[in-house]
Amino acid sequence: MITAVIFTLACQDQPLSAGQLVSKMIARYHDAKALKGDCVTKLQVGAQQLMINSTFQIERPLKIYLQQTVSGAPSAYTLTSDGKEFSYNKPLSAPSTDRDPKGRLIESIGDGTSLGDIYSAAGESLAERSAVIDIVVGDLRDLQRLKSQWATLELAGTDNVSGVNANHVTGKWRLNALSPVSATYDLYITSSGDLVKYSMTQLSGVDKDQNAGDLKVSREYQIHIDVDPKVDPKLFTVMK
Repeated sequence: MITAVIFTLACQDQPLSAGQLVSKMIARYHDAKALKGDCVTKLQVGAQQLMINSTFQIERPLKIYLQQTVSGAPSAYTLTSDGKEFSYNKPLSAPSTDRDPKGRLIESIGDGTSLGDIYSAAGESLAERSAVIDIVVGDLRDLQRLKSQWATLELAGTDNVSGVNANHVTGKWRLNALSPVSATYDLYITSSGDLVKYSMTQLSGVDKDQNAGDLKVSREYQIHIDVDPKVDPKLFTVMK
């Protein structure tokens, strides 16, 4: 099973209940035929704050609507797939010389293409590729990367998140299995397996050579996801 592949190794030396809870959450979304919801990201760098709003709808195996807006930015970042073709914003690699910087790229979906492939193709054209959207899309490659980033995994009681009672799973975060720990993370998961909040905080003194310096850097995701809801077919229409 996918949950065993992703989290069994991570939980060998940690309380099993934390690993089981995360595995239940991953399986809940991975096994769903359809998902829709939204996620609000708050990025904090010192006193500066940026908000990213993500709205999504998925119908497996190959249909997706994902739209992201950024506070203060006039344009939206949108990925659409109707199962036969998909489109996404053109990456702004050279906006000063691009004759059509607001154009969209359209690709046909070939045999063997997965939802994860579609999401990955649009990765450079999104406002962010977050762990939340990675979990919703459920591509095994992304889930394996998350497993390697969550260096430790333990249960830290329960908390009230926007009126919802959630189990608090916490641990240390790293960029990959070969990198040192550089942040802490917190997952808030209901007993039924719904992820309602995810946050990360960079450890003090990490990456002093970067622009952030010793400023506090954190990301917080407020999440609402409906499992197997009635979807709006119009949202899957490929934007031209």
